[in-house]
Amino acid sequence: MRSLFQGTTKSEAVTEEIQSETSKDRRLGWISRTVVLVACVAGAVGQIWLLCLSDWTLGVEGEWAWPRFETRLSIDQWIAAGAAIVLSCLVFIWTIRSKSNRTTEPSRTASLVWKLVLILLGFVWLNAVLAMQMPQGGLSRAVLVMFYPRTSGYFWQAAYEAEDWKEFLSGYSERISDESDPDTYLHIGTHPPGLAMTHRMLIGLCRSSPLLATVLETTQPESVKETMLFLQQHAERDDVLLQRPELAALWLSILITQLLVVLTAIPVYLLSRRLVDDRAARVAAGFWLLVPTVLVFFPKSDVAFPCLALWVQLVWLIALEEDSPLWGAVTAVLLITSAWMSLAFMTIGVMLFAQLIHQIVLHRKGMRASIGGTTAGLLLLFGLFMAWEVNLVGIWFQNFHNHALFYDHNSRTYFSWLGVNLLEVSTAIGAPLFVLAICGIFSLRKQFRNLTAFAILSGLGMGAGLWISGKNMGEAARLWSFLLPYGVLAAAVTLERFLAEPVTDPSQTNVGASTRKSAWILFTIWSAQVAVCLAASTIVDGFGFTEL
Repeated sequence: MRSLFQGTTKSEAVTEEIQSETSKDRRLGWISRTVVLVACVAGAVGQIWLLCLSDWTLGVEGEWAWPRFETRLSIDQWIAAGAAIVLSCLVFIWTIRSKSNRTTEPSRTASLVWKLVLILLGFVWLNAVLAMQMPQGGLSRAVLVMFYPRTSGYFWQAAYEAEDWKEFLSGYSERISDESDPDTYLHIGTHPPGLAMTHRMLIGLCRSSPLLATVLETTQPESVKETMLFLQQHAERDDVLLQRPELAALWLSILITQLLVVLTAIPVYLLSRRLVDDRAARVAAGFWLLVPTVLVFFPKSDVAFPCLALWVQLVWLIALEEDSPLWGAVTAVLLITSAWMSLAFMTIGVMLFAQLIHQIVLHRKGMRASIGGTTAGLLLLFGLFMAWEVNLVGIWFQNFHNHALFYDHNSRTYFSWLGVNLLEVSTAIGAPLFVLAICGIFSLRKQFRNLTAFAILSGLGMGAGLWISGKNMGEAARLWSFLLPYGVLAAAVTLERFLAEPVTDPSQTNVGASTRKSAWILFTIWSAQVAVCLAASTIVDGFGFTEL
């Protein structure tokens, strides 16, 4: 049975396809490179102008729009911005330094070291960008977002509404069925109980382990400690109990979210590596760290979902390729656990089903994996009902019903949002990555029979379906963040073509100069992506701070 981390190697089907592909098909000529470069840079400049210099409404006037911060950074925030730019250069150098090709694999030790260093650089980059955000930089803002019901709600629900978690779970369906309560269709009622239960578990963990609470307190920056003290003082004034274990659990949840955001780069690499060479997969993993929406909406749970979605995807591909009931069962457990936290993973389930049909029709494989997955999924759902009287399927249906109620209370104009959502999603991933992904789609279409290529196309197709359906007319940048990695995976195909030796006159002998020129072009695209990321992270108010 294949190890999960052997997803870095190409499957036999991919290898055969790559071997049959001509060198010219894998490369871009200088004209094509120039066109893509100009499109990436022009798109980045347009998005920066739209965010920073124009009065363009970030939404639809009179219906929904993201507010903007005033761009008056303090000295500390300017220093953080400078550090972020330097760190982005270090990440680029670290990702592009590999000289491996399609037929060679880095050693396990070298690959592990590369991943660990990327994660470390990702942590530092993330914190540098957070330090320059408004209204106050650093992780102290994340504490406020995670705690207050207005901006999140799950920690509050876990701390003050789910003290008896068994009763909370058994009565959850009834709790979210009150249509007269605006929270039923605005926020909490459209989500399963998984996020609240995760926070409840962290609170219980910190209560049972004073040592863990102490260790967590020692890791808090001074600004976070001050914010925690602020929360305690206001909690006492409002007669709300907020003790040491709750504060430790609050901080732990932020650290876990950070970890999941950065760790998303690993499945991006592993999935990319199934289609492209090691160097392109590394650069794609680095590009994930530059996706604006991850930084704008940190520490909302939405930015952690891409990591879960990609691991579900990777395990399912292995299950289908090996037609393994065991890997199918693991996929089902991961998918239901994720859908226990968010309805977004229902769309992932639809994508996995499409991939199953693809594998059965084209390769006559997948039935054993589907049987294993179906059996494990049904047993898990039955176990939840028997142990805690949780009818998760019923909760999902109620969540869908509540989501539809939102549009009964809030008018939306479909055709206005059709254009706005496309613009919003392109900004959420960044214009350079958006352009690279579109170019990658044309290459992926030629590999339709390949399962990994089809999986990426199914992710992009699901995003297109959500866009056309008008499912989310408002906040698409946040709500669709779990699908954005599929855009990065599509971009990886274009990145490989950029990094390959360009198609030039066969008599040309100065290949090294051409390769270096390609690296500089790619660095220009990388810099444009960094610029969009920093602009969006500084300007867009993802939590309504400006309205307070």
